[in-house]
Amino acid sequence: MHNILGQLNDSSEAILSEIDCNEPSFEAIKFQLGQREDLVKKLGIITEANPKDSLSDEDRISLRFLFETFVELNDSIQSNLQNLLNSHKEKLGTAVNQRKVEKSYRVLKNPDISYF
Repeated sequence: MHNILGQLNDSSEAILSEIDCNEPSFEAIKFQLGQREDLVKKLGIITEANPKDSLSDEDRISLRFLFETFVELNDSIQSNLQNLLNSHKEKLGTAVNQRKVEKSYRVLKNPDISYF
């Protein structure tokens, strides 16, 4: 279980790293999300085979730390992706307004600049 949670955290860190790039690769993010899905399935199988009661206190503490790290990384991924989405929406809105102004400028003698 420790190994799988460690791999999940590594995959999550790779996703965060990719999101923080100037030009994030959505293929790389998609690949890492697929890996995470596979690891979560493996973790579910292992968890069913090894009940919580069979773990030592030390193992439980270690697993709890790894899982809390996973949750924090996941929250960061969601937050960063939301910020990226908002940024792209803003850029798209600006581009649409710019296009409207350019079109209006070509058609009218007195362009309508109320879009800005």
